[in-house]
Amino acid sequence: MNLCLVPAENRIKIVPSERLNGRLDVLSLLQSGTAQAGAASSLTLNTLASALQDVYSGLGATVQITSGTGAGQERNVVSSRKNLLRFSQGFGNAVVWTNYRCTVSLNSATAPDGTTTAAKIIDDLTASNTHRNAQNGSLCATGLVTFSAYVKAAEYSFAQIDVSDNISGDIFVMINLSTGALTALGKSGTWGVPTATSTDVGNGWWRITITAMKNSGSNANINVASSNSSTTPVHNGNGTSGIYAWGYQLELGLVATPYIHTEANAAVGVAVDVPWTTQPDATSNYLLQLLTSASRRSRVPAENRLYMVH
Repeated sequence: MNLCLVPAENRIKIVPSERLNGRLDVLSLLQSGTAQAGAASSLTLNTLASALQDVYSGLGATVQITSGTGAGQERNVVSSRKNLLRFSQGFGNAVVWTNYRCTVSLNSATAPDGTTTAAKIIDDLTASNTHRNAQNGSLCATGLVTFSAYVKAAEYSFAQIDVSDNISGDIFVMINLSTGALTALGKSGTWGVPTATSTDVGNGWWRITITAMKNSGSNANINVASSNSSTTPVHNGNGTSGIYAWGYQLELGLVATPYIHTEANAAVGVAVDVPWTTQPDATSNYLLQLLTSASRRSRVPAENRLYMVH
């Protein structure tokens, strides 16, 4: 066989390998590159990764950080989803975020991942209205969608998250930020009946989720609003009060998966089975790979594996 006729990226790389019961340990490279971002239990893949729902899930795949921040770590992949939002914690980006009757103070508090990247949503002086930040646009077509956000009390102890199809209606849930109790849940228009959850993630933060069948249009406008009431986000703004918010995610599917940090592009991320010891970031280079005999992995040194590259 003349290797000159086979492109390098399509060759099989064979290195010395141990035989285990007559079988070889084989790693198939699924995707590699430099991450766009990282989060506590996920890695945001580069723009060349497949955006198909859960395409990297259920395969026994692993992700290894080969260089950059977090180098040397390796984890099992438990799911792969696309966060359909852009700048998922950069609420001050006016290209994609609109602040209705509020201002956003960036880097105002410690986020759930330990970084000082949480924002504060602060009322303006408008009376008898909502005070919310939003991302609008053709974010997803019809289907089962889940929106999640991390929220924390500041001067106000209630918040509402909302998803609108911009045609028929919306779905919404309100949370008591002191107790985590869901105090209101509803829908309008052609949306299916929503379900919602709240999860205590520590230090006063709650991850609140809402899921429903979206039956109309291609728009999915998401909103996070502060409130001083358990039943409605409408209130009189005072110019100083608000709530803390961080880490929004809109995805297709029945449940919220681990948070995927996005910047300029909606992005695919892989969730891992064990949180990172050192959280990866945009300097982290990775290998996403499939081990065909995963149960034997610990017995075969990395330098003695056979790699099959697609």
